[in-house]
Parts: sequence; structure tokens; C-alpha cells
Amino acid sequence: IHSLLGTQQGEVLGCNLSDFCQNREVSEYMVSCHANSAVKAFQHDDADIYLPETDKRVSVSAYPLFSQKNESQLLGTVIVFRDITHEGIEQKSNSEFIAHVAHELKSPLNILFMYSETLVDNADASREQTIEAANVIHDETGRISQMIDNLLNLTMIEMGTVAMRRQRVKIAEFLEDIYQTMSRNKHVDSLTFDLKLDHDLGTVQLDKDLVRVCINNLISNAIKYNKPGGKIELIAEQSDMEILIRVRDTGIGISPEDQHRIFSKFFRSDDDQVRKRTGHGLGLSLVNEIVKLHNGKIQLNSNSGEGSEFVISFKKENNMLKDAI
Repeated sequence: IHSLLGTQQGEVLGCNLSDFCQNREVSEYMVSCHANSAVKAFQHDDADIYLPETDKRVSVSAYPLFSQKNESQLLGTVIVFRDITHEGIEQKSNSEFIAHVAHELKSPLNILFMYSETLVDNADASREQTIEAANVIHDETGRISQMIDNLLNLTMIEMGTVAMRRQRVKIAEFLEDIYQTMSRNKHVDSLTFDLKLDHDLGTVQLDKDLVRVCINNLISNAIKYNKPGGKIELIAEQSDMEILIRVRDTGIGISPEDQHRIFSKFFRSDDDQVRKRTGHGLGLSLVNEIVKLHNGKIQLNSNSGEGSEFVISFKKENNMLKDAI
């Protein structure tokens, strides 16, 4: 009662509604229920009411109360208040989620349609035009595929249905493999991409597939938001307790006002330098969830125009065993 109407229990017992509730919609609903209670055919009535006093939205239901001895004898009315505030928020979030997905799919699909239509309608297109169209179609298809993969992974993690396949991973070999794969990305050609590994890096219990997605997303962002001739570094260091993986770039950086929202699902900065680059706002949210799934931590160090550094920390295998014991 207190959370819904802002009143204490002692202020309600034995009192009329008008004594403790000043909400006009609630009062009118109760008056209507009182009038209906005299009608023999009255069954029940529902109302959705906003309570500005407590910033709550409630579902109010009225049910007839019949005598157990005589079911035709109406004794009164039972009024049930149910807090549906979070249901409304969840419904709004679902609607926003669908709108975001539709928006993010619309742009690459329009591009695919335009270039495929060009190929179909222009039989005399030159080899250069055909190659350009094919490359654009390839890139946009990859963008859609990555978005769907990120979305599926993120949804499974949030629902708790992702199947973790932890294994003992030698971090040096693991990062070397990622580095070699990402080095073949055609967009890396104009950048300097370095790998720096501490000697004798330890092992960590990881799901290799998930952590690969995590680091690939960070490197992809470092490529996408870098400057011409910029630099990317994939670094692994260790302390007595942890292994630190750093992805550092010399790109456009992240403003202080955006940094607290950077891991939110579908968040994209309003910065013009960000908006001119394609993206769907799922990558960093997925990175954050994967790190948390491994009981790790992620930290962002960045200034606008000065590049960014994402630091992931995982506990070494021996320290994970100590914590378990």
C-alpha cells in the first residue's frame, strides 16, 4: 500500500478511500465499483491507472464477493491493486528493441537491394562496376551476419541459456591465433597492427569461442574507429593474480559523457565521427557480458581524439582454483 499509494498501513485500516487516496481516477473507479456492486449481474471490472504520487502504474480489478451459503447474495466487492510499472517498462524496452533491430537491418538491406538491382538491370556493366557491386554486397552481408551473431549470443547470455565450454587456454597461443586471423582483415592494410605478449604467460579457464568473439569485436572497433595510418596494439600482460588483455588504438576516442553508456545494448554516440561509420551498438554490450560470464572485469581508458584502450582482466587458473576452494 505504501509503495503504491504512498500511505502507511495504519492510515488505511478502518478508513474510507477518500481519507487516504486523492487520486481522481482511483476514486472514480471505486465509486463505479460501489455502484456496480448493487447489480446482480456484476462480474468484474479492470482499469489501468497511473499514480503520479508514487510514479507507479497499477492494474485495478474489482471482483464480486458472494456469500458462501447463498451464491446469489452479494456481500460486497473485492478490489485488487497490482503493480504493473515494470511490465510497462519491459514492454517499452521490447518495442525499442524491435525498432532498433529493424532500423539496423534496414540500411544494409537497402544497400543490398540497390547493388543487386544494379547487377540485374545493367547487363553491360564493366568488370570494375561488377566487382565493386559484389564487394559491397559481400561487406553488407557480413555486417548483417555479424549483427545477427552478436544478437543471438547476447540474447542467450541474458537468458542464461548459453552453453559454456570452458577449457584450459594458453593465452599466448590463443592471442597469437587471433592476431594472425585479424591481420588478414583487408581494412588493416592502412594501419599498424602489433602484438605484444609477456614471457611465460599463464593459462586461464575460458570458453575459447566466446572470448574470441569478445576480442574480435574489440579489434574490429579499433579498426573501424581508427584514423588513417593509425595503430592498433593487442597486448597481454600478467601479474601474480591476473592476466590482462589490452586492445589499444590511436582512433577517435570516446568522450567522457559517452563512456558510462558505452556497454549499453544498441548505444551509439551522437558524435559525428562515430555516426559516419557503420555500426549496430551490440558489440561492446556483448563484450561486457562475455567478460562477466567469465568472472572477469573490463575497463575503458579513453579521451576524445586520443584513441581508446580496453583492458580485460581474467584470473589465472591457479587463483580460480583457490577461489573455488
